[in-house]
Amino acid sequence: MIRLCRKEDLETISRIARDAWEKIFDGLEDTLGKDLYSILNPDCRNSKERWLYPYFESHPDCIYVAERGGRVVGFIGIILDHTRKVGIITNNAVDPHCGEKGVGQEMYQAVLERFRAEGMKAATVQTGLDEAHAPARRAYERAGFHLRNEQVMYVMDLQEKD
Repeated sequence: MIRLCRKEDLETISRIARDAWEKIFDGLEDTLGKDLYSILNPDCRNSKERWLYPYFESHPDCIYVAERGGRVVGFIGIILDHTRKVGIITNNAVDPHCGEKGVGQEMYQAVLERFRAEGMKAATVQTGLDEAHAPARRAYERAGFHLRNEQVMYVMDLQEKD
């Protein structure tokens, strides 16, 4: 079942976000090195939680959760850009320990229905090109996202080397 997030869900989805993004943050740290990574992403392991609480407070109708057997196993945030008529999928994750299949697809279909109901003409989602994001890329493609606009971020370490 997909439903709107409630305040009592926030702690659970914060944990899901930390668990789901662990490999992504580890991969970024491996790529950039610990020192540079800590400059570019200070306290990144809590970045999703820092996004979640304020976003819920200001947009309680724009975060959904997936529930299985009365237990929250996933979440998805959205932005509705009524000016451009674009629905944007933001932070989303499925509990990597839930053992359920199809949770992400169910969440994507629910928000795509909401986008259509709100008169959106396009839907977007962004993800990384690194190996840790490969499952997300496959999931978005299964949900019907096929047009891609790839970008690369270059990083230069400006610190003095001893």
